[in-house]
Amino acid sequence: MIRAAVLLLVGLMIPVESLAQSSVVSASPRTKLEAFEAQTGAVIIRGFSEIGKLNGINGGLVTVEAREFTNATTGRKESGLAITIRESRQSGGENTALIDYEEMPSLIKGLDYIAGINRSVTKLDDFHAVYQTKGDFVMSTSSSAKGILVSLSSGEFEPTSAVFKLADLAQIKDLMVNARTKLDSIR
Repeated sequence: MIRAAVLLLVGLMIPVESLAQSSVVSASPRTKLEAFEAQTGAVIIRGFSEIGKLNGINGGLVTVEAREFTNATTGRKESGLAITIRESRQSGGENTALIDYEEMPSLIKGLDYIAGINRSVTKLDDFHAVYQTKGDFVMSTSSSAKGILVSLSSGEFEPTSAVFKLADLAQIKDLMVNARTKLDSIR
């Protein structure tokens, strides 16, 4: 009886976090920019230039920035894009996805493909196409009776999104290309 009571007390003293660890998703950095930003014990200089903003048809807002992080001690640098998506609702959230410089060509190619998509991609009635970066920026397009719309979203656990017409992707591509040009000019 005493042994059972001791085991029960010991069991109650185990932190809940340790019991739930196996089901917790790791929040480790997935991009070089995320890892750079997470450094401790060093001065990190965060340079940024806002390239532009675009309003979605649902009231959402996408902001594209060129970013460069520098470790002041070592002089090491990383650069890329920051894409911030703010939802339209008053209670809506905002998330920023970081995209490494090396991932930008693939992102732009994915955007080009999605911008040119039409119903011929499948013989079935409707389609859904998705492009996702390492840092949880997602471009997706879906067909429906209303036509083809594009959703840009960011965030792993509580994503935020903005909706655009397919034709708006040309402006979003321009923002990304301009950000890359800005980064190329400082390399």
